Amino acid sequence: MIPKRYTKDILISALHDWHKKYGQVPTKREWKKAGSKPSEMPYIQNFGSWKKGLLAAGFEPRKPPPHGRKKGGKNKNHKRVISQGYVHLFKPDHPEAMKNGYVREHRMIMADHIGRKLLPNEDVHHINGIRNDNRLENLELLDKGVHTSITHKHLPKNIKKEACIGEGCELMTASKYRLCTTHYKARWFLVKKKRISHLLEGAERE
Repeated sequence: MIPKRYTKDILISALHDWHKKYGQVPTKREWKKAGSKPSEMPYIQNFGSWKKGLLAAGFEPRKPPPHGRKKGGKNKNHKRVISQGYVHLFKPDHPEAMKNGYVREHRMIMADHIGRKLLPNEDVHHINGIRNDNRLENLELLDKGVHTSITHKHLPKNIKKEACIGEGCELMTASKYRLCTTHYKARWFLVKKKRISHLLEGAERE
């Protein structure tokens, strides 16, 4: 049987039909799983790759969802809770994303709040000890050593907290900068705008 040859116009039309039917651009994995015709091979032969075929059709290629979803679960947001209790979200384009495309939700929320990627020596502490409670008011940015001392049973837990040195602030913090989360973000903004040279410039209480 002579294999059917598809023109570029036919291939592009098939992609548009899929988009009209499902409301999204297909990934190669979705196309294969649905048993769509033509297969992905004519796209590779005519355009050089599946991605180039999508671009020729005027579509922006989508990144495929992760393989590690629960069987039987739709998991539309690609959210999972790992054995340690932390929430991971599939956001491969986020600055805090790990190699597998997932980002630790508590670190993502803190990074978004302070407007930058966290430093290697910074950890995010869950104040109430509940690791999947990622409300901003339950999160505190700490030096990694301080955080380790708080969270590990074999190390002392009575870490000294000090009053935030932000003007008019009465919150207590164990942060190495002696700044609560709100004042830390405000000071970091001033550093980025080059209004101050470092986080603690002019912030010390008398």
